[in-house]
Amino acid sequence: MKRSGPPRWVIDFVEWFCHSNLSEGILGDLYEKYERNIYRMKKLNADWLFFWHATGFVRWRFRDPENFRFMFYSIWSNYILTTIRAMRRHTQFFAINLVGLIFAVSCSLFCLVYINDETKFDQFHKESDQIFRLYKRHLLASEHIDHLTAETSGLMGPTMLSQFPEVEEVVRIRPFEKVILYRDGTSFQSDNWIFADSSFFDVFSFELLTGDARSALAQPRSLILTASFAKIIFGNANPVGETIQGFGDIEYIVTGVVDDPPRRSSMQFDMIGSWSTTVPGVGPLAYTWMNNWLAQGIYTYARINERADINMLERKLPEMMSTYFPERADQYFLRLQPFDELHLHSNDIRNQSGLKLGNIQYVYILGFSALMIIFIVLINYTNITLSRTSEHRLEVGIRKVLGSSNAQLIGRFVSETMFTTLLASLIGFALISVLLPRLNALTGKDLPLSELFTFELLFTFILFSLSFSLILGLYPAYIMSKPKVANILQRTTVRSTFNSPIKKLLLGMQYAISLVLLICAIAISRQTQYLKNKPLGFDKDNLLVIDIDNEVGSKADILKSELLKSPVIDAVSVARSAIGSGSYTTTFVPEGSVGELGTRVFSVDSDFFPTYNIPVIRGRNFHSNSVSDSLSVIINRSFLESTNWKDPIGKRIKYDGFPEGFPIVGMVDDFHYHSLATSSIEPMAMFLSIDDNRCASIRIAEGHFDATLKHLEAIWSELSTQTPLSFYHVDRWYEGLYESESQVVQTAFIYSFISILLSVLGLYGVIAILLQHRAREISVRRVLGADIKSIISLFNRQFISILLVSLMIAIPIGYQIASIWLEDFVYKINLGAAPFLIASIIVLTLSVILISTLAGNAALKNPVTNLGES
Repeated sequence: MKRSGPPRWVIDFVEWFCHSNLSEGILGDLYEKYERNIYRMKKLNADWLFFWHATGFVRWRFRDPENFRFMFYSIWSNYILTTIRAMRRHTQFFAINLVGLIFAVSCSLFCLVYINDETKFDQFHKESDQIFRLYKRHLLASEHIDHLTAETSGLMGPTMLSQFPEVEEVVRIRPFEKVILYRDGTSFQSDNWIFADSSFFDVFSFELLTGDARSALAQPRSLILTASFAKIIFGNANPVGETIQGFGDIEYIVTGVVDDPPRRSSMQFDMIGSWSTTVPGVGPLAYTWMNNWLAQGIYTYARINERADINMLERKLPEMMSTYFPERADQYFLRLQPFDELHLHSNDIRNQSGLKLGNIQYVYILGFSALMIIFIVLINYTNITLSRTSEHRLEVGIRKVLGSSNAQLIGRFVSETMFTTLLASLIGFALISVLLPRLNALTGKDLPLSELFTFELLFTFILFSLSFSLILGLYPAYIMSKPKVANILQRTTVRSTFNSPIKKLLLGMQYAISLVLLICAIAISRQTQYLKNKPLGFDKDNLLVIDIDNEVGSKADILKSELLKSPVIDAVSVARSAIGSGSYTTTFVPEGSVGELGTRVFSVDSDFFPTYNIPVIRGRNFHSNSVSDSLSVIINRSFLESTNWKDPIGKRIKYDGFPEGFPIVGMVDDFHYHSLATSSIEPMAMFLSIDDNRCASIRIAEGHFDATLKHLEAIWSELSTQTPLSFYHVDRWYEGLYESESQVVQTAFIYSFISILLSVLGLYGVIAILLQHRAREISVRRVLGADIKSIISLFNRQFISILLVSLMIAIPIGYQIASIWLEDFVYKINLGAAPFLIASIIVLTLSVILISTLAGNAALKNPVTNLGES
């Protein structure tokens, strides 16, 4: 049976659409494919395939290939040539747009790299979506305590594992800093030693290079080194099976080598000791506090079954607390934090040592600021381009007369935008590559240069640049191509280009954005300065704290006496605690009370208060090396205010194991020992430290640090044979507490400066164009007797009114944003009027100076010249 051919309408369409020189060959190929298909399948399917193949030739180049190529190259070469000529003819406006685009590209590129890096932390763990960190809300209304803390007890994790089938595995971690190790008479310092359960590699995906992941941390005294630290100690030799003296002066056996934690890992470490080393009755350290319910200093991570309901599991935790830890069931409320939120969403959680954490607020601020910069550049470009509409009037008219369509005209102006954006993108990319080290220092990052050249980032950046070009160029191009030919060619005069409401609106929005950024930057700066300058209750300047939790600790008396021989050392305190080290939290029961009081504990000597310039306001100081005073206590003012006592001297505070309690012999005023951004002053109890020397606090005479350091190094070399000298400045330690806030301040000021600079450049461009168009008007006014001041005043009134409206919009927005940011601080400023007045004065002053300068120069021009040119 004879079969009919392919659909006739498809053939007719191909013959009509494709050029006559091509349609015969195209149809021949289509017929050949159709004949093969018709014998292998139903006719309906073959017809559909014929139609599908035909659509592949519906391309403009098949309609008239020679003309298409000619038109394509002609049009775009003309676009490029016209763009270059326009840029050379109007250099200053091209420069303004180019500078703005460079800033927009640079800010957005770095923001893109930064956010991409921050959001990818901890994603290398295979089951990161099933890992959760246990943390708690500590709530005690009677003491005004309500905060989140990452510290848990050593038995919470194992109990969860045994009681809840949803919990598949648990690992406990306890980090320690500045651990000294010894090997063959050589000392090494680790700043990231952690103890961890043997399940560590079952929960986390760190790569064990040598050793057995299941048994490497099973036995007491086991130690795993990172590859870089193993190379430092053992060189290229295999360290497995070797011994090294480590934490607690114990001999550890190296059981494995783990690859260094990735840069994008929140958890950083040099070595991992087995948890069993700390278990009483099992390991040599026998740390009861790490393996009971009461002490809170452990970090607990759990791998939860992927089908488990996390909210349901969290609701079971209070019952576990009531059963196993009833003493704190009404104070500790356990929660589970997804591990992939750990890096960015932990700013409101206290006590997170050993972790490399980011700040989601910083990500928001950086992203918001970059977005605002882009928006300002968009407004700048649009305003300047629209203000130059009259300059393109004749070109548009001629092109339309010669047959150009609106689409071609839009292409002409969009091509100019794309050329400028491409140039700005190349310069911005090179600029970020050069400035990356400085930007890392500014933001506290360690981004390598290779992050700029990943396929993902380059693709996103190219897509962003193209989209940005289209968004930037389409609206002005559409406006300039819209007028009819008759209207364009008949218009012989040029009206003022600033009468359009859209241009005034854009300029007002631009300044409102700049004002908001500047207001927020000033508010953030004032808050940070407030935190740094707020009285701490002690004198932090000229204080040095030395770590003597090593072989020097047993020779503390010698160290102290030798230091005091120097005439430039005013005081020395040797004890367990110092500001920045050695304190901890526990609970006491004050005399006359039945409830426990959470208390910060400092172990100090009698020289602690004179060294830190903390006055004893009631009672007395400790007697030096008094055994009887070792059971006495000095409290702070907050402790007294948490009780119903009128006079604390002679009262007692009770503690588990000491039913008779400790008598209070003195009281000092409150002093800060944590960041003022996140921590308020807690009730504090200070005990006399005897034979537990871990820190030496030294007060140095003003301007004699170098001499003191030489003296200290000479003493240290005599007392220590293996341990290197380690110390910190108390004032710098406090500054480090506000590192995140300082980074936010610097970034906020940089972005606000850029925004103001771009706004001023945009205003300059608009005014310069406006003055060009109104040059004849200015000359006529001058001829009729107007003075320069009146002309300057005329232009100032026109623009200042817009700035005042922008200010009215920016003040409530800036106030709201700044208030939200300040909410997370324990101690904070009252915003007051200062940030708004300073921002207003800066912006208005710069604008008035710019407008007055440009208008004054235009007014000074010889009227004969302007009128002659007209």
